[in-house]
Amino acid sequence: MRNRSLRPAWVVGITSCALAALGGPVGAQEGSIVDVAARAGSFETLLTAAKAAGLAETLATGGPFTVFAPTDAAFAALPKGALEALLADPAALRRVLLHHVAQAARPAAEVVQYEAVRTLADTRLSIEAKGGVVRIGGARVVTADVKARNGVIHVIDAVLLPPPAAATVQAPPARTIVDVAAADGRFKTLLAAAKAAGLAEVLAGEGPFTVFAPTDDAFAVLPAGAIEALVRDPARLRTILTHHVVAGRLAAGAVVARAGLETVGGTTLRVDARDAAGAGVFVGGARVLVADVAASNGVIHVIDRVLLPPAAAGETGRATPTPGKHAGDLGRFPRLEAESLERVRYTLPGGLTGERNLVLIAFQQWQQRECDSWLGWLEDGPLARLDGFAWWELPTIAPMGEAFQRWVDDGMRRGIADAAARGRTITLWTDKAAFKRALRIESERAITVALLDRDGNVLWRTTGRFTPEKGAALEAALRGHLPAGAPTGAGCPAQGGL
Repeated sequence: MRNRSLRPAWVVGITSCALAALGGPVGAQEGSIVDVAARAGSFETLLTAAKAAGLAETLATGGPFTVFAPTDAAFAALPKGALEALLADPAALRRVLLHHVAQAARPAAEVVQYEAVRTLADTRLSIEAKGGVVRIGGARVVTADVKARNGVIHVIDAVLLPPPAAATVQAPPARTIVDVAAADGRFKTLLAAAKAAGLAEVLAGEGPFTVFAPTDDAFAVLPAGAIEALVRDPARLRTILTHHVVAGRLAAGAVVARAGLETVGGTTLRVDARDAAGAGVFVGGARVLVADVAASNGVIHVIDRVLLPPAAAGETGRATPTPGKHAGDLGRFPRLEAESLERVRYTLPGGLTGERNLVLIAFQQWQQRECDSWLGWLEDGPLARLDGFAWWELPTIAPMGEAFQRWVDDGMRRGIADAAARGRTITLWTDKAAFKRALRIESERAITVALLDRDGNVLWRTTGRFTPEKGAALEAALRGHLPAGAPTGAGCPAQGGL
């Protein structure tokens, strides 16, 4: 809910005191990962092991890397003789150390958005953030975001031991995307669909491809009969599957750096990685469960739902709304530059992340109660995870000078504990008269709630507090069946006092 802080303490609560053991505050380090660790003085065993395994030079000159670094105390806690045995077996030692290293420099805010991270040992480290404590592979993160020239170090309190090589989820690098997915065991439906659509051979070919791969569980939640109907129509099935594939090899870092990805099917997947609350990285509305599963011809990112392109949504019972015949007749959102309470800049309306965006527009401080009446239903109701749908609170205030505006925004920011809620709140400092004319808002006595398409056309609108009847009308509008006489009115919400 909106007042519950989801941001893990290790992302926001790292102080210079906590970093003293590594020589200074985050961002102040100079030199390679090896240089930074050597200066700290508490990683002598790790550095000795890296040298014995032939990895010291790689960690000093290669990268960028993310290193989950056990301290000397962590190595000392190993069973008697374990360290000596590893030092005597360079191959085994190398695998253990690579089990602590991931490709690319991944700061804490990115790491906690995933359920797991793939290591250079082709193994998987689980990620858990609970009760202010973050654990990687079961080890507790004691210090995060220690930067080096070629990556970042997260200090952990235990040595991570990889599973036997035969038990790893990751297939050998020589295997294709199809081979890796088959070896994993969670993608039987996806592979069967790819074969039925004539795409299996393509995904086993040269590539490279980036595949956002739904698990069998993701396919299982589609409406009854949907998969069978698609298998009987290979062309339609191919359209859906190509909506999951992007040309090129895009690691997680490259994915989250983009607002959208063009698929090989000619559609666009929107990327939402701006939720600093750690709720996850979403591509096309699906949450990324595991990132950077490498294959010889590309990379797989595991996702929790099937992605449906606009043309296919109705075929599987999933709603992708379409504008009415007279888009814009209910008003059109003007082009505005604004900033969320998480300090993310937006160009409205096109820069909003949904294909359909519901905006709650408030003009008065007391109207926050009206906005709140909508939020519970939006967060927990039937539209909570509808693909392509997003909602925003838009406190709308006449310009009052930069210093005053900063003061107001800071006050709202302090009053909202939930970072996700702050990210969805965008303050509009604008000429209210012109704004209301564009959206055909007649009164400021109640909030305006408006459903917008990507161009800012108002597809549906109402005013005031949430009611079940208004919720049903919004659902109908999203599914392209707005009933005659549905409530009208446009709007956006405020999140915090004005």
